[in-house]
Amino acid sequence: MYDPHAAHEHIVRINDRTIPPRAWLTREQLWLGLAATLRQPSRHDCSVDDYTVTAQTADALQLRLSRGHATVVQTLTGRPPDSISLKAQDESTGESATLDIRIEEPAPGALFVRFVFELPGSAGDDSAEEGNARRAAYEAYARDIVRAARTLAGGVALHGSVAPEGLRSGAKAPLHPPRSDPRS
Repeated sequence: MYDPHAAHEHIVRINDRTIPPRAWLTREQLWLGLAATLRQPSRHDCSVDDYTVTAQTADALQLRLSRGHATVVQTLTGRPPDSISLKAQDESTGESATLDIRIEEPAPGALFVRFVFELPGSAGDDSAEEGNARRAAYEAYARDIVRAARTLAGGVALHGSVAPEGLRSGAKAPLHPPRSDPRS
């Protein structure tokens, strides 16, 4: 039986020998790409019909996402260039989930992203098959985030920051919304 309180961790290698070194990302570029991707959920999540920014502080951003008839409130907090946390809550059911994204660099230039997914209390009756399907979905979601972040981070390398200067400081900084929705 699936443990509803267990987290699922997935690690994605960013820089490796299959990628030409000129395409490798720095830790800062990777963090900026991840932050920009999560600020624009429709870039990596095709289930998002629409989203709006509902609140913003110096170190957090709150989004309201529409998925069909469901509405989810997501709160993003960032600690550049190390991590981003996403907390989501379904407005109608009250169910919540968290995703912690941590950049790890065990050796200079060897970048990995660790995704830690938690879905407390809602999966208590999952079978092994359902648990496996959930893990596969988490891993696909992580790969989609990394793919979109890599695309945006490549723009950082070529054209400068995709975010305000404050994100470069290494201190807590705002996760500002995009200037316009890319679907427009």
